[in-house]
Amino acid sequence: MRTKRYLILPIDGIRISDSSIPVPSSARKLLATLQLTPTDVAATKKLAKSLVATVRTASSAVRRAIASNESPASGPAIEVIQSLHEDGVKLVSASEEVMAALRQENPGIGIIEEKFCHPARAPRVPVPPRPAKPAGARAAAATSTSVVVEVLRGDTMKPIKGADVIAFRTSKDAFKKKTNASGKATFTFAAAVSKLKNVYVYHEEPGVWGYFKANVKVTSGSVKVILAPLDLATDDSLRFFHKAGNLTDGAGVRVGVIDSGVDINHINLSLGFDPGVTDDAISDALSKARKNGILAVAAAGNDGRLPVGFPGSDSACVGVSAVGRKGSYPNTSTDVQDEVAPFGTDPKNYIAGFSNVGADLDAAGSGVAVVSTFPGGYGPMSGTSMASPAVAGMAARLLASNPAVLSMPRDAARSDAVRKLVIDACKSLGFGVLLEGAGLPQ
Repeated sequence: MRTKRYLILPIDGIRISDSSIPVPSSARKLLATLQLTPTDVAATKKLAKSLVATVRTASSAVRRAIASNESPASGPAIEVIQSLHEDGVKLVSASEEVMAALRQENPGIGIIEEKFCHPARAPRVPVPPRPAKPAGARAAAATSTSVVVEVLRGDTMKPIKGADVIAFRTSKDAFKKKTNASGKATFTFAAAVSKLKNVYVYHEEPGVWGYFKANVKVTSGSVKVILAPLDLATDDSLRFFHKAGNLTDGAGVRVGVIDSGVDINHINLSLGFDPGVTDDAISDALSKARKNGILAVAAAGNDGRLPVGFPGSDSACVGVSAVGRKGSYPNTSTDVQDEVAPFGTDPKNYIAGFSNVGADLDAAGSGVAVVSTFPGGYGPMSGTSMASPAVAGMAARLLASNPAVLSMPRDAARSDAVRKLVIDACKSLGFGVLLEGAGLPQ
């Protein structure tokens, strides 16, 4: 039996102790059994043996799924990978047949196949696939040409190791290479090269911008790229669109940032799933958050004008697109490529080309070339994952300055009141509701 990974959790909420509805004793016993401690591993193995037996005598639909002469897998029928709490969510590995048996025997539990989300950062330019040669075809006669791209910091002129350099000779002839310890990446093209159509440099180095330039001249087989240094005295788009407040702004409000965790006042979700993918467990958690007076703010996604992705599309969330501003970054930054029409009432403003859009949008936030803390210092980052916390921060500021809403009972009415504070504070930048929702909260 082929195994997959599943989440097992109460049918309501993520812990039985938090459930607002009665939970069957069988569900309580199951979650208490599925533990990682040595004492309870034996109990889990006993449960696994029982489940295999249940599978054998299950409904005809389950019996048809496995051959009558099939023997159990050599490994455990169900294995606990992680237990978040004794009466809460479990991550397990088991076959579909075993999970079918588990569902039959345990009313009151939910079973959800494991899914993965990812940080909602702006995508990098894709490298087109190399064309396949027809079978038996001979290679065309050509003179190969090597081009060395050298990448240096603009502040110290020191080489950058490990940067991703993408060089396009034509729109279809491109390669991606990493720079070596000398900051150099060598490209071999099957034709003479006097200039490169486009050059991109992406890196994780603090204190300098990424790089993009078109029609790059190749001199004596080499190209020198100098990355512009970051100037912390210059306002980025975040400081332009969302003016700096006081250190006391947001007092009394807690914000949970979900890359992997959550708090209890309101939530920022700087993550997303692949287009079209949703997750029942997250939807349930968002619904429960709203019932407890918590507002969730989520990234719209970075799939290039596709409809708002999950969880930003969930009705319990404030979905946020990413707005950028020309001139808030160097003209050699990779962010230049995200300047796409339509432009706003102020022609320097635009909704980033990577941002998802559509009827599920509620607001827009600064999401292009936002200067943030970075390993080793500061660095610019782009994506609806940057726009979402900008709006969440504005929500905290608005909530803290409205004691009537802040002191409301922790229920759905409070969550809806916080949402209304955010929407009422939005000002249109001239893009229309499908690109900016109600606008930018200010």
